[in-house]
Amino acid sequence: MIELMVLGFVGLVALVVVGLFASVLSFICWVFFLPFQILGWVFKGLGALLAFPFVLLFAIIGAVIFGFGALLFLLPVVPLALVVALIWWLFNRRSKPTVVRT
Repeated sequence: MIELMVLGFVGLVALVVVGLFASVLSFICWVFFLPFQILGWVFKGLGALLAFPFVLLFAIIGAVIFGFGALLFLLPVVPLALVVALIWWLFNRRSKPTVVRT
């Protein structure tokens, strides 16, 4: 029974030692690869900076195309809108004020 407890303790110590070595190795790799990671961020930023004018251009072109399509889609509403505007104009005309003579 004692042998199993000693074996478990030895296994636990082995896991702690392996974990410590892994964390030290991970830190060393992180320190070694950090400049390359920063360089990757710089290149991604430059790529985004170069792509931004094209994205803006295509966004404007898309807005013009879809805006024209929306106007064509709303074209059948124009006669109804004109009738409503005419009715609104007829009902909101200002008449000359009535002068009361005494």
